Amino acid sequence: MTESIELLVVENYNLFGEEVYKCDSEIQAFRKYKELKGCKKNIFRAKVFWQNLMNVPFIMKYEVLEIIV
Repeated sequence: MTESIELLVVENYNLFGEEVYKCDSEIQAFRKYKELKGCKKNIFRAKVFWQNLMNVPFIMKYEVLEIIV
């Protein structure tokens, strides 16, 4: 697993899990945040653990370092 510090926008669903979006900048993160329609959404700076499965990177887990919104 590789790890990096990334900016994430996370939209939580009731019992169905969450959607995680990786953003390159804070401006892009705020645009994505405003675009989402869900009621529970956050912007995090997090340490992300990636793993390649069939040459596609997947987020296996993340640790929140800073809550932006």
